[in-house]
Order: sequence, then C-alpha cells, then structure tokens
Amino acid sequence: MSGDFMKESASRCSECDRTVYPPRAFCPYCGPAIDAVYEVELGSEGVILSYTVSQMPPDGFEPPLVLSLVETSSGASILCHGEESVIDSLEIGLSVRIHKGEDGLFHFTLK
Repeated sequence: MSGDFMKESASRCSECDRTVYPPRAFCPYCGPAIDAVYEVELGSEGVILSYTVSQMPPDGFEPPLVLSLVETSSGASILCHGEESVIDSLEIGLSVRIHKGEDGLFHFTLK
C-alpha cells in the first residue's frame, strides 16, 4: 500500500455541525461568519456511501477505475480510489481505511 495513513484537516461548522473537506473559511451549507468554522482531523477511517467501477475511465486512468464516496469518521465525504482486487467486496456501508497516496489522491482499503 502506498502512502501513509493520513492526518488531513477538514473544517466543521459550529452552527450546523457539518464537516467539509478541503477546509473552508466559511460553511458552504449555512454560510455563517468565519469564526463559526473550526479545524478538525479528517480521519483515516470511514464508510462507503456509494461506489462505481468504470471500465472506460478518462484519459490518465487505467481500467477498471474503482471510485468510492466515503464518509470519514469526522463526517466529511471524500472521493477515494480503490484497487481492482476489492471490486467483488464493494458494498454500501462497508468500513474502510483511507490514506493519501504518493499520487496525491485519496485511496481506500478494506478494514
């Protein structure tokens, strides 16, 4: 597995309690003043909300392209890449570990 399990920052709104990544200076959901948003750790674990496997990915990616929308332990949702070996195990609600690869992209592995 490339990359280390990460310590990325996200931002959480003290008004609506939603967490977003990347961190923002204001809440994109309720838009309160700048001082209502604070930094939290994104988290290195999460749950699959949705996924897709593309056999015809865009240029720069090899098929099959495995993508999953993961809700992190902090509550933020991020798009993560997966390996071909996990395709048959994918399901909504599956617990995963998240890391940032050497390519700068988020990747997930099964727990």
